[in-house]
Amino acid sequence: MPRLSKSLFGFIAFLTLMSVAGSPGTAVGQRYPAKPIRMIVPFGPGTTTDIISRLVGSSLGNELGQALIIENRPGAGGSMGTNAAAKAAADGYTLVMGTVGTHAINVGLYPQLPYDPLKEFAPIGVVGYTPTLLVVPKALPARTVAQLIELARSRPDGLYYASAGNGTSGHLAGELLKTRTGANLTHVPYTEGGMALTDLIAGRVEFMFYHPAAVMPHIQKDTLRAIGVSSARRSVAAPEVPRLIRAGDRGLRSCCLVCSLRARRDPRQSSRACATAWIASSAIPILPASCRGKGSRFCR
Repeated sequence: MPRLSKSLFGFIAFLTLMSVAGSPGTAVGQRYPAKPIRMIVPFGPGTTTDIISRLVGSSLGNELGQALIIENRPGAGGSMGTNAAAKAAADGYTLVMGTVGTHAINVGLYPQLPYDPLKEFAPIGVVGYTPTLLVVPKALPARTVAQLIELARSRPDGLYYASAGNGTSGHLAGELLKTRTGANLTHVPYTEGGMALTDLIAGRVEFMFYHPAAVMPHIQKDTLRAIGVSSARRSVAAPEVPRLIRAGDRGLRSCCLVCSLRARRDPRQSSRACATAWIASSAIPILPASCRGKGSRFCR
């Protein structure tokens, strides 16, 4: 998928180079921020992006002296909320929590993407990255990835796996597992992750790749079981779960990058204020510790 690879490379280069660049906007005439700031989360409540956004929003708000109000705008793999942020007034009062899906994967999947992730956005800071856990309902007779694949091969229709939408990291992880094993695995996309988790727990689908922050409460309640983690390292939230690289699928790896972004058109004063607040808040131990507690590896 050369288009997808190119967009992912461009996204990483964009975060690296533009994190030190200023905004082309002009300074506003009043102190910033003079009112609460909206942070759009392009995924539903209870998702990893939502949970991390609330941690970051609280910390940034404390540094800025104004509340950051979370607004969930799920749909189309995060494209709907991200586009709303791109088209918002260029006054510095709308931020968005981006992911590798909204700013890299979607470029390769949607030829008519309504926003340009490189030209319309600039980073405030890279929050961190999170792996996905391969989780199954408690009642499913599969305790390892090898058993899951064997079960798929034993059923005429194979197995069905859920995701938070087309193009999300969970979707691509499932397709990678399918390609690597040759098993009959059918994707069932949902509008947002909470709906997918509900159907997974009910047994309407057989498995799902999803982030620790969203699935750990269900694992702790013993309604879901994690049988593999998609990163090269074990999850900090579930260190007992084996890596998929050793679980029989010849090295499947998949992680999701999360970063806070602003519109490139925003005034220079607001851009600098948000960047300064991010640097200050990320230096306080509570934010990295909170992110680790949700299964994400924090990036300074």
